[in-house]
Amino acid sequence: MKTACFGEGAAWIPSLPSSTTVAFTQASGSQAPNVIPPTASFVANLRLNPHDTVDSAVEYIKNIVADENVHLTVGNGAMNPSVISETNCPAWERLAEAVSETWQGCIVSPYLMVQCSDNRHYGRISKHVYRFSAADLTKDERSSIHGNDDHVRVDVIKRAVEFYIRLMRKC
Repeated sequence: MKTACFGEGAAWIPSLPSSTTVAFTQASGSQAPNVIPPTASFVANLRLNPHDTVDSAVEYIKNIVADENVHLTVGNGAMNPSVISETNCPAWERLAEAVSETWQGCIVSPYLMVQCSDNRHYGRISKHVYRFSAADLTKDERSSIHGNDDHVRVDVIKRAVEFYIRLMRKC
């Protein structure tokens, strides 16, 4: 689970997906506009709902396509969704307190993180893996992430440091 803070100056919260989503990317086929390709391929990039698996998604796609001439191959990077972390426990309470003390007036609530993060590796050792970005980013800053002009305001970094100091003191 990722933590959301709702309130004045709160972090941006994307629409929550209620099911597995797919984007078809890297399509290839004919090398010319007037030639019918003998074969075609594309990548299906899936964001799995926490209650789905790679296998259940592949089975669903096979049933929808319903054509034995279409071959599905699961890529090497395919992984099942992370385990949903507990929120009725002291670890969650400490995190929620640190968030509330840093961004006063916000309401702390868990929500589904649709991005992939390194935290997926920690689910094997703990039921308390909370993906939280301590950054109150503007629309411009969010659109610059992983781009040519990736930037964040200094006061955002200062508040993030304050948050993590508070959290560490609670643990």
